[in-house]
Amino acid sequence: MFASVRARARACGVDTVRVLCVGPNVRVGEAYELGREYDAGERTRDEAALRVEFRAGLYHEETVERTADVAFAFNAGVWGYDPSDWHPTIERVVVRERTPLVLTSYSLREAESDEDAMRASLSGFENVMWEWEAEKNASCSSEVRELGFDRTEYMKKDASGESSQDVLRENFAWQCVAVN
Repeated sequence: MFASVRARARACGVDTVRVLCVGPNVRVGEAYELGREYDAGERTRDEAALRVEFRAGLYHEETVERTADVAFAFNAGVWGYDPSDWHPTIERVVVRERTPLVLTSYSLREAESDEDAMRASLSGFENVMWEWEAEKNASCSSEVRELGFDRTEYMKKDASGESSQDVLRENFAWQCVAVN
């Protein structure tokens, strides 16, 4: 699990990579307990150890012992929520903790909408910059995400009024915002 991340971390002298998964919809199997850190990989000569913890809740309401080196929001759909839902977490991560935030989306069109929503959320803060703007993620899922409803109503219409033909995939597009 996370072999390339663990190998790169070890090459940089890191002994342990810690992953904290937080979100209102986080679920774990029977073998795990929310709020407890687990060993997910021992340290070797070539790989850092891996520790993983799962929490159900909103990151901005959680007590976190250490600031992350990078934060990820997978398929977050920031554009589709009221700004008050995501703004406190984005502000805490990017501005207060000064942690780069990588956000993924199901399509490039959705990523662009997420970027617009995050720019609006962070507009009142100085030195906010995009390490990279919304773009296709070369490591996205190869599986098409099926929807349980007619997708033409889900996807935005383009300037001509035609429905987008975007294919939805897990982590299809990504972007990274940080404080300079």
